[in-house]
Amino acid sequence: MPPTSALRFCCAVLTFMTAAGTAFGQALPVKKVLTHADYEIWTASSGFKLAPDGKTFAYTLTPPEGDGAIVVRTLGSGSEVRFATTGKPPTPDITPATPPVPGTETPATPTAGSSGPILFSPDSKWLAFTQGPTKETLDKAKAEKTKPDALPKPTLALYDVATGKVVSRVEKLRSYAIVGEGAGFLLLHHEAKPPDDSALAAVVGSALPAGKPAGGSDLIVRNFADGKDVTFPGVVSFAATKDGKQLLLTITGATPEKSGLFVATLGKGTVLTTVVSGPGKMANLTWNEEQTKLAFFHADPATPPKNRVYLWQRDKADPAVEIVPNVPAG
Repeated sequence: MPPTSALRFCCAVLTFMTAAGTAFGQALPVKKVLTHADYEIWTASSGFKLAPDGKTFAYTLTPPEGDGAIVVRTLGSGSEVRFATTGKPPTPDITPATPPVPGTETPATPTAGSSGPILFSPDSKWLAFTQGPTKETLDKAKAEKTKPDALPKPTLALYDVATGKVVSRVEKLRSYAIVGEGAGFLLLHHEAKPPDDSALAAVVGSALPAGKPAGGSDLIVRNFADGKDVTFPGVVSFAATKDGKQLLLTITGATPEKSGLFVATLGKGTVLTTVVSGPGKMANLTWNEEQTKLAFFHADPATPPKNRVYLWQRDKADPAVEIVPNVPAG
């Protein structure tokens, strides 16, 4: 090949390679650097609750990292308000607990990374939810070497749907619920006091382990209709009837007569009707379908202990009647 032709051939090859290299360079996509805004696609939504009137919707947002939020949205206008709350924990996810039965105790302190239950009042005017401390708040407290038992804890927030504002917060709650019809009632069960030496050892739905009985604490019942509170002291546990008119209260009192299983009618002050009183353990409280009759086991502290079966009729003011005097153990 003549020198001139060889030179032209080399120039052509170089030109082709340059063009190809440029084309290949343009074809390779540039990797995008992910930012916090991109994490939204992995944000989890849970705890959806629609107000009874269908006008307000509330739920919890939990991102992969950082604080979560309680979201309250007005469906007509599409406007929403958010309240920062504890986000997802840095530990593996925990299997969610079984949803609570309406009217029964709902733990007020949520599992890390959750917000607690969202509850509307029957008339849709009030919303209650648990709001946990933010990461910034916890980090600040830890940096100040705050003792573990003094670290910020979740609080119950009471939200006024009409004004769009939280009007009150309650700390140190053991559980809460909203029951009843019309305006409804807010039940606030405060943290239990240390176990005492009372002879009663009773808890609704299950027997207590050996040792000291569970300590009772104040149960505050707020009537949404007038905003007034009444307090039942020494309550170990509570459960509302399906119609939301009465509460079953297990109470540890100062005397055996003031301890046991009682019934309170919502909106009627602190008047109690005795189902059974005195020392002992109660378990397996079971209603009939209409909730007019209640049967349960009762074990007194006699030696040897006697397991009895009682029946209580709701439409009567009389205490429960023993129907099986001695049930063999096991």
